[in-house]
Amino acid sequence: MNKDRMLKLYREMFLLRRLDEMCLELKRKDLIMNGFHPYSGEEAVAVGVCSVLNPDDAVISTHRPQGHSIAKGSTPRQIFCEMLGRRGGVSQGIGGPMQWIDTPNNFFCGSIVGSGITIAVGIALAMKKNGKSRVCVCFFGDGASNTGSFHEGLNLAAIWKLPVVYICENNQYGEAMPVREFVSAYPISKRAVAYGLEGVTIDGNNLEEVINAVEKGVTESRSGNGPVFIEAVTYRFRGHYGGDPEHTYRTKEEVESWKKKCPIVRIRTCLLEEGIKETSLVSLENEVNQELEDAQAWALKQPFPNVEQATDHVMIPLAYKKTEILVKKKTRTITYCEAIREAYREEMQRDSSVYLIGEDVGRWGNLFGASKGLLQEFGPEQVKDAPISEAAIAGCAVGSAVMGMRPIVEIMYIDFITIAMDQIVNHACKYHQLSCGAVKIPVVFRTQGGVGMRNSSQHSQSLENWFVNVPGLIVVMPSTPYDVKGLLKSAIRNDNPVIFIEHKALYFTKGEVPEEEYLVPLGVADIKREGKDVTIIATSWMVLHALAAAEKLAKEGVSCEVLDPRTLWPLDKDTLVKSVTKTKRCVVVTEAPAEGGWSAEAATIVTENCFSELKKPVKRVCGMRTGIPYGKDMEKAVVPNDEWIIAGIREVL
Repeated sequence: MNKDRMLKLYREMFLLRRLDEMCLELKRKDLIMNGFHPYSGEEAVAVGVCSVLNPDDAVISTHRPQGHSIAKGSTPRQIFCEMLGRRGGVSQGIGGPMQWIDTPNNFFCGSIVGSGITIAVGIALAMKKNGKSRVCVCFFGDGASNTGSFHEGLNLAAIWKLPVVYICENNQYGEAMPVREFVSAYPISKRAVAYGLEGVTIDGNNLEEVINAVEKGVTESRSGNGPVFIEAVTYRFRGHYGGDPEHTYRTKEEVESWKKKCPIVRIRTCLLEEGIKETSLVSLENEVNQELEDAQAWALKQPFPNVEQATDHVMIPLAYKKTEILVKKKTRTITYCEAIREAYREEMQRDSSVYLIGEDVGRWGNLFGASKGLLQEFGPEQVKDAPISEAAIAGCAVGSAVMGMRPIVEIMYIDFITIAMDQIVNHACKYHQLSCGAVKIPVVFRTQGGVGMRNSSQHSQSLENWFVNVPGLIVVMPSTPYDVKGLLKSAIRNDNPVIFIEHKALYFTKGEVPEEEYLVPLGVADIKREGKDVTIIATSWMVLHALAAAEKLAKEGVSCEVLDPRTLWPLDKDTLVKSVTKTKRCVVVTEAPAEGGWSAEAATIVTENCFSELKKPVKRVCGMRTGIPYGKDMEKAVVPNDEWIIAGIREVL
């Protein structure tokens, strides 16, 4: 390096160290309230890596983001404010010390260990599709190399030869555990070989070695040769977090021995050897100290966010009015599964940023044939068969959505979605808020659940109750071919993450679907049958059972109104209340267990808003609180049917 570049990078490294020390002091004063993780000792990695990147390259960071963020372009004022929870922070004080998003600098981070490894796959996928020579750098620690996301993410990036540069900052400790005690193959770079990558291990405290390795890796990745894996061996001089009792797991002698390899001391010594005067360096250091003192003083004067801002940017308001965008002309009868395929085809034709990703969605055409023929029609860029890696698939979708694509993720069974909960709950549903509304996450997680095929307890669950409790997530459960097509198209076009839950028992049911294009608005319930004596609020497959029950009771002179919410969240409360106000009685029917679930939410809304109108308390008819059994006739015995619903209606009558 020439002296000017060396001096510039020394300034950045010194600034990182001093900022870190000042944040630690703020933490001791309880001005930083929680979760501060010092970066001191690792400065050569952040500065060296980011010094070779272009402004439009992306960086994914960890729960220790301050070093990477400053090196990528965030300002000390922004970092101090975010640490202090003040306005003016990178995420306006919403994210705090462990997670924020700096969209102007293409900087993203997540505080869940290893999670960024899969998000980077999606960002790189979008970069590759756009044809621009960009790379995504993903920082993670040694501990993350033991997570499932590490292995799934590296494998997927390698298969698709994506422009990702993985930087493993091996700072010797996961938290309190020494790295050599929890990594079976050492150095960690050996693990990259299993995925066809040439992993390299470098001295992360040597700035020039970092730069040389990363320049080579970035060049390789930009040229289309796929991901690169670099393990930078370094050391954190402080504990894992502010206040960490580090003396319990490492000795002072060990820390002091590593401080002799301090990256800042090394580069300073080099500058002196190159003829830079001591007085010049002291002057530079004083200048940095003053800059940081001014930034901290400014940040401490900034206001805290208003309490009302706590609910800002949780999700983007739905764009559709409460009227269906449809002029009904000609219709034809098709299956639920065929309706899904039509929605796919129309949206992929309309928008090339829409793509389908999942296990066996291409060549096989989906377990039930929902995407059959689409690979041949649209090609592997829009119909992407992925390995059995739910976390990587979901993370890839989130990362590509951040970059403007519109992924549809197929999770074969809803039971498998448990493997991807981190990517869905902690990333897809949080990025819009952490970016203060700057980032959109237009991703649809399509899956199916429920009984009907004797798939037993790990392939038959109804897990919608979980997702209604996730802020920022839209939850959809269509019951007819007409609804599944119109709602899927609306879900793809909307800018929020959606969990789109189908029922396996519905796939080959038939219904009338218009020939012309149409949309069914999200968040709008539908009256499937008009009635005056009782409202049956039913979801998914239970709508068919409710209609059958209503037909039987009609022969006895009982008039049932069947209401399908279609979208469990946001819920169309107005239509529920209006219906029950008319009928004076209500039965809520779901296949999921009653305890702590959506049925309780629906019953509560009705009770709170219709109490004076109700002639009887709301009755819930729900599935049993049990795993779904396999044995003959046992599966049907644990979920509602026509007779259960009729019995519930008789109670409220």
